[in-house]
Amino acid sequence: MKKSLILTMLIVGAVMFVVPYGSYASGTKGSISPKEAEGIALGEVPGEVLKMEYENGRYAVRIRTEVSELAGVYIDAESGEVMKVKTESCEEDDD
Repeated sequence: MKKSLILTMLIVGAVMFVVPYGSYASGTKGSISPKEAEGIALGEVPGEVLKMEYENGRYAVRIRTEVSELAGVYIDAESGEVMKVKTESCEEDDD
């Protein structure tokens, strides 16, 4: 009984050592941090970040561009690669 308990504790300890705790503690969802994703997105589409979400291994960053368009920049959370950029114009009503 003692041997199996000690063995279990060693296995759990080894697993905890192998899992990179720092990435979870700092709020990182992948290899790049949310702040890095924001910088990558703004490098692709200059403007003001309105919203950022993490989903399915990627960051989705919503930006209001310098020419008043809305852009969605999708960044792979592991590699930091820009996967897609979508833009749409912000049409204002003149009532």
